[in-house]
Amino acid sequence: METTSVSSVEKSTVEEILERHGTLLGLLGSLRDAEELASVVELLSMLLVFLPTHFAHEEGPEGLVPLIRTRAPGREREVRALLDEHASILTDVSALLAQARSCGEGSVASIQAEIQSAVRRLLSHEERESELISDVLYTDIGGSD
Repeated sequence: METTSVSSVEKSTVEEILERHGTLLGLLGSLRDAEELASVVELLSMLLVFLPTHFAHEEGPEGLVPLIRTRAPGREREVRALLDEHASILTDVSALLAQARSCGEGSVASIQAEIQSAVRRLLSHEERESELISDVLYTDIGGSD
């Protein structure tokens, strides 16, 4: 069996992506647990600053997308599905922020379901990206013995 070898550039790219995923997971955990409306608004605002940069990095020349397209062109459909989610995730987070701001001084209870749904969606998205990285770079690729 043969396994893929990972270059230092690929390793650096993956480490940076996983570091960004860690930052995002921290924001999502805080958002999931937030009980005060001001905290929810602040965290959603932070997400709207972080996510475009995060997505642009993944899609950029040193990011996840070119790495996977080069190493596993047969995974293009998965890559395309993840890329398509980027725009809709930004739209959804922006809409949720507007909804949170319109709650006024009320509690987050009125939008708690939407918050939890957004967190689950982003966690699922990041998990699929991480699995794809692992599959493409660190999994046995088959071959002759």
